[in-house]
Amino acid sequence: MNRNEAVAIVRQLEEASLSLNDAIRIAIEHTQEPQLRRQIAELIVALNFHILPQIYEQHADLRPPPEKPRIGSRLSWDKVRLPPEISEKDIDDTLFPLLQRRWQKVAKVLGRASDHFEPLGIRLEVVAARLRYLADNDRIEGAGDLRKWRHSEVRLKITRRSTG
Repeated sequence: MNRNEAVAIVRQLEEASLSLNDAIRIAIEHTQEPQLRRQIAELIVALNFHILPQIYEQHADLRPPPEKPRIGSRLSWDKVRLPPEISEKDIDDTLFPLLQRRWQKVAKVLGRASDHFEPLGIRLEVVAARLRYLADNDRIEGAGDLRKWRHSEVRLKITRRSTG
């Protein structure tokens, strides 16, 4: 494709990306249908990680500047009030199986956790606050500012065996 075609396609795909982001926000706020949210999220991933990168390979000058890290949530665990039927242990019992020994973006862990927590009425902000609390209290490892979901990572603690 020539540069003019690439510019036109990128412009339309950027508009589509904004619309899909709005659609997933609305779906999260107004529907209890995880399959719909998952399908919209898959479209966003395909657009941003498969389609646009192919165009940027041919026309690098169209690639947008790197994203400035944004804070996803400032909520701290001490400000969280859980519903009476949900305990800290319930949240931890769901979170720990999602964590791995390798680093994962906080946003990815939250995305995977959303299928479980959103039907219970627990916002991702609350889950993110719990991840920060677990990292701050040395129960998991965190890298970066965990308030910036797309620019920080978490993993299970790796225990070192003594050789002695």
